Amino acid sequence: MHSPANQNAPTSRLRRPTRIFLLALLAGTPALAQPLTTIALTGQAAPGVGPEVTFARFSPPALAADGHLVFFATLAGDGLSADLDEALFRLRDGTLELVVRESDPAPWYAPDTRFVGLSDFAIDNTGDVVLAASVDDPAVSDNAAKARALGLFAEVAPNTFAPLARIDDQAAGLPDGDLYETLNSPAINAAGASYFTGGRPGDGLDSVPKGLWSDRTGTVTLLLAPGDVAPGTGGGLFAHFETPTPSPSGYVFRGSSRPDGSADRATPGVWRERGGTLDAIALGGRPAPGTTTTFADFAAPQAINLDGRVAFVAMLDTRDPVTDSGLWTDRHGATGLLVREGDLAPGTSSATIADLSPHIAMNDAGDIAFRCALRNADAGTNTAIYLARADGSFELIAIEGDTVADELGEVTIATLGDPQLNNRAEVLFAATLTGAAVGRDDNTALLACDSDRVVYSVAREGQAIDPDGGGARTIRSIVVNTSAAHAGRDPLDDTGRIGLALSFTDNTFGVFTTEVAYVSPADVNSDGIVDTRDFIAFLNLWNAPDPDADFNHDGVVDTRDVILFLNIWSRDRD
Repeated sequence: MHSPANQNAPTSRLRRPTRIFLLALLAGTPALAQPLTTIALTGQAAPGVGPEVTFARFSPPALAADGHLVFFATLAGDGLSADLDEALFRLRDGTLELVVRESDPAPWYAPDTRFVGLSDFAIDNTGDVVLAASVDDPAVSDNAAKARALGLFAEVAPNTFAPLARIDDQAAGLPDGDLYETLNSPAINAAGASYFTGGRPGDGLDSVPKGLWSDRTGTVTLLLAPGDVAPGTGGGLFAHFETPTPSPSGYVFRGSSRPDGSADRATPGVWRERGGTLDAIALGGRPAPGTTTTFADFAAPQAINLDGRVAFVAMLDTRDPVTDSGLWTDRHGATGLLVREGDLAPGTSSATIADLSPHIAMNDAGDIAFRCALRNADAGTNTAIYLARADGSFELIAIEGDTVADELGEVTIATLGDPQLNNRAEVLFAATLTGAAVGRDDNTALLACDSDRVVYSVAREGQAIDPDGGGARTIRSIVVNTSAAHAGRDPLDDTGRIGLALSFTDNTFGVFTTEVAYVSPADVNSDGIVDTRDFIAFLNLWNAPDPDADFNHDGVVDTRDVILFLNIWSRDRD
């Protein structure tokens, strides 16, 4: 039988900075705990796209392990047409460069075909790109045919793409005349192998796709097709499968199977390929480890780490809605239950685990971050984020009602988003905040848990920053990639770097990076200690007055900055 998670493993609660407030009066949203590095900003010249063309808007960036960063941008400039205003850029070795732009030549049938729509991308550890895009083939005049001019493209040399698959191409590995009809967004592993699925228009969860393909051998190869034998099913055949979550050691995916010749509804399952061998991890109708019942269905996506260990959320065949789902992993060998709805919640006295979010994250050590609802003894509910360590312990990263290290006054967490996790066990997640001084324009933040287990704001709506030395701008919204399972779109890398996009209240936008580490804004002399020397250093700046004493970033050095500094200094001093 499965024991409740907090009964068989130690639980730690994160360290919280001591909170002493000299003054109750606040002077605006606190400054950032860690400065942002500006990568691109509205109005700045966009590299590689011609004179007088500037950045306008941005999508959230993806980070590669080698320090590279990639993002979509909308361009602006006199006479710039709608089919020229999207481009993909990359920060590589400290230099921002154009990767591909609408109107660039596209590898298609006609030599003068151009890209006209850039829809999605993923990157590997070196920052190389796999791209989903549409093209304009001048040899095609039929509107319906033009609408089908879509493909997946791999970067084979700097700024040079080759087709992985194109709509109406012969589908690799299928009989002659069997073409790619639909293509789903690709995934890519850290080593640069791309994976994608395709099917027929109108395919649903239980219908027949055409295949799963990869270029991991250097050429696009069919890995799986409907009708292939589904391992672990006793001769059942695959009916459906989804784009997998890949790693350098293999991939994991959700699919379904049915007996040969059967028209019954297919049975769901989770399969993993590792070392060239495809195996079933869990199957519908089969016993669910750690329980007395069977698996009913499986959530997506699944998580997989460097060693090919997996984690997934599944539903159980039980009529009890309080205990009908759980989180399983094979991080220590055999697949086992990590936590189940109805378990006593680690780090609490009486709350139990309720709904589990399917968007889990797993690092190479086998640590697993997950978000879940908690059901309290008074029938109330709230939400928490846990880190289930590979050693069997649990850390309660955040729970609704928690305070945040660099927020002052009565500001607490109201809701939590899904976690991202890196190999340093640092956690990144979105949250909404609540409190007497919190309004609609400043109630959303991006939070991080650093290696010292301090949860703080990376950025918050309503904060003022100066991204280019031209004056303060107020953050209106924060956007990061939110897929927790690694698929080449990560906002958090293994060095602790974060990539994010911001919009500002003056209708400008930017792409930024920062580091996961809480640094007290009161450490004025940057010696890593908050003490009397920082107090003296601040007073010297304030008396000058020096712009660095403008703690609330309102453009004025005045008494309100002293009030804000004293609140932070008194709270964080060593």
